[in-house]
Amino acid sequence: MDYETKPRKIANEWTRKDYHTKLPIKLPGGKIKQVEEKHDSDVEEEEVVEEVVEEEDVEEAEEKEDSDNEVALTKKQYIMKKKEELAQMASEIQEDPEASAGQLRFLREAFKDENTTVKKLVILTQLAVYKDIIPGYRIRPLSDKEEGIQVSKEVKKLRDYERQLLHNYEEYLKDLESLITKRKIDEDYETAMIATRCLCELLTTKTHFNFRLNIMVAIVTQMCNQAIITVFINDESGRTSLDAVKMMTRMIKSKGYAVHEKVINSFLYLRLKDEMAPVANQADEQDKNKKRKREDKPFLTKKARKARKETREIEKEFQEAEAVVSKEEKDKNHTETLKLIFAFYFRILKKQTTSPLLPAVLEGLARFAHLINVDFFDDLLNAIKDVMHSMEVNVDTKAGSLSRKRLLCIITAFQLLSGQGEALNYDLKEFYNEMYVFLLKAGFHTNLEDKPDTMHDAESELMIKSLELMFLKKRQIPINRMAAFAKRLAMSALYMPNKIVLQCLGIIHRLLQKDRRLDALVQSEDRAASGVYLPLLGDPELCNPFGTSLYELFLYQNHYDPSVRALAQTLQEPQTI
Repeated sequence: MDYETKPRKIANEWTRKDYHTKLPIKLPGGKIKQVEEKHDSDVEEEEVVEEVVEEEDVEEAEEKEDSDNEVALTKKQYIMKKKEELAQMASEIQEDPEASAGQLRFLREAFKDENTTVKKLVILTQLAVYKDIIPGYRIRPLSDKEEGIQVSKEVKKLRDYERQLLHNYEEYLKDLESLITKRKIDEDYETAMIATRCLCELLTTKTHFNFRLNIMVAIVTQMCNQAIITVFINDESGRTSLDAVKMMTRMIKSKGYAVHEKVINSFLYLRLKDEMAPVANQADEQDKNKKRKREDKPFLTKKARKARKETREIEKEFQEAEAVVSKEEKDKNHTETLKLIFAFYFRILKKQTTSPLLPAVLEGLARFAHLINVDFFDDLLNAIKDVMHSMEVNVDTKAGSLSRKRLLCIITAFQLLSGQGEALNYDLKEFYNEMYVFLLKAGFHTNLEDKPDTMHDAESELMIKSLELMFLKKRQIPINRMAAFAKRLAMSALYMPNKIVLQCLGIIHRLLQKDRRLDALVQSEDRAASGVYLPLLGDPELCNPFGTSLYELFLYQNHYDPSVRALAQTLQEPQTI
């Protein structure tokens, strides 16, 4: 115990000696005095000194313990103190950015703190500050000639502020990029995720500002899909989308196309389908513009041409300052983006036939089919046929689909010929046969209505969409083919859920309304064919569909769903146009 280590205090009476070792002395006045012995006083002084030293050691030990307790208790206080400092610094910068631009350096140097929590706070504080003070224009670096020109104090002050802003902003981006390296992610995952979110926030909110490409490289490397989609949706000029598509295609190629399907699906959010005209319309517009230029081109002297050139340059600078995007620039960027995407799609379609990215590629081709040049239709359809025939027919239990890729191949092929391809005489008999075989097995698929995820359609939706493209949006179709599909659709729908049954009967109803000759499948007295119906034959035109009737309609009249019963009753009635 502490009291055991302290020296004992002994009373003076105990240490007093009754004898003296020295003789007494006689003073000048005649008095005799005993000489004091120094030995006792020295001992006492030494004891006192030792006692004081020991007491000081004990006090130092107690102070050390108290200081340790204070350090353990002031971690939260230290973080709160840093929070207040960062908040004070940020508020000063936001109140007057030009006057407080020097504070950006001190704010950036606070990132060197050893405390991880303080580092996160510094990162988020800088994000809030830069989002508030970054101007709505891109800062252009000055040329040597411009720097040599003498300017006013206000302009000089603005230039100094912009220079400091760019320098500190660049250093901040470097700090964020250093945190999302593979080694840093393994060491501190939370800080790396915060840095990634900061980069995504800067790209989506300050896309126009400097160092956009640097941020985009980091985000594409980390595959931040949602940030890329936001950039595609909000891009007015198409320039940012073009840069992003370039980086993404290079990144996917460098990884050997071993990326997630969602990365490819992000291309579907590009503003190409709505803002770009079909290829045929573009050619017509170009011819008209050429004719107008030739007709409306006036004669100008050399001096007038020079003045017009200067005026156009001034107008261009005004448009850049006002962030006005011309139609010519937008079309040019969209055209370059479209070329990159189609080259990427074709590369996967021809060389990566077993790639898991094929569904995303086929959906992309179907989405932008109206923008593909007619000259590429032959090669593209042949490539789709090769992909469709190379796939094995098996049950994909993970995705709940029998042949999802085959359905996408069929949809893509008919989407190509639904727009400008209608003028071409293509017979897609192989795709009809493939769909005919699929309908026979689709009735036994228990997960027909299950969606792989929220972004993709269920297999039943793809099937209905394929049938609508094949029959309802095409004009010239052989009657035997239509009859065979109506019969097989009625037969397969017996085993499907009631929602899909209603859709299938609706398609049969529209087929009967489209061609009156199909009434022979419903009215027995109208039958004009003979022979035996071959229900298991793979060719719809050779199965003799008029050798049978739609007797399944009587079975549908006993269905548990009243809507199905009513629709089946309607189909048995004579069809009128």
